[in-house]
Amino acid sequence: MKKKLFTGIALAASLFVSAADTDLTLQENWKLANIKKGCEAKFQKNEDGSLTLTTNSPVCYLTHRLQFNKEKMLRIEGTIESSDTYMAKLYFNDSSGRLIYTDQFHIVPETGTELAEATTGNETLLKVKDASKWKKGQSIAVGKGGELPNQHLYMARKGITAITPKEGYWEVSLKQPWGGKYPAGTALRQMFFNDGKLLINQYRLPVKTQTLSYTLQNEFTDKNEPNKWFQGAASAGLTIIMTGKSSEKSLKLTNLKIKEIEGNW
Repeated sequence: MKKKLFTGIALAASLFVSAADTDLTLQENWKLANIKKGCEAKFQKNEDGSLTLTTNSPVCYLTHRLQFNKEKMLRIEGTIESSDTYMAKLYFNDSSGRLIYTDQFHIVPETGTELAEATTGNETLLKVKDASKWKKGQSIAVGKGGELPNQHLYMARKGITAITPKEGYWEVSLKQPWGGKYPAGTALRQMFFNDGKLLINQYRLPVKTQTLSYTLQNEFTDKNEPNKWFQGAASAGLTIIMTGKSSEKSLKLTNLKIKEIEGNW
């Protein structure tokens, strides 16, 4: 994995920042989760205005919820310091709160094909007419793309173990059962898989102080563009995931805030 940090692009002069900023150096603006039983996580407000979280849990999630507003963009700014490895991501949810993955809307070009043989749902080997453009790290969807979001997906995380050319067709080996009953000739295509937008990835020691400067536009994307909401999203979670092997770890947030920006990109 490579360290990744999205930086915002300068906004047009006609835009202005609302006074309704959200201060993420306040404990009440975070929700903690995934703390191991018997472990603790404690916030401390520092004299310089920063906020420190200390925990002895192997993993700790901090999440702040964001709501989509078609009239406003969101600007996330501030500094994050950590004693151990961590990442910061945006996860997107639909109106029912379900997590949205990119394979629900982001089609891999030139991967459209058909089943060469009917399926019952129990098989771990698919026979398809042409998988020459397929890759093991993507999801498989039924249909041609016009009926999104997908009603049936074999998600990439279930595992494609092999893609093998045969005489007149291709074999696609699956780690888990296919799960769908479809006749020969049913349209298939592959979908890009991702569970969110990675803003910071400090996965290697020593970790470095990171300055976050990221703008989330008030628009949707069907191609996982870095500054837009996932297709179908109603809300998002800005989540900092503390990891690492140290028995006690700390995270310091300085001048971290979310600004509402009126207008369009």
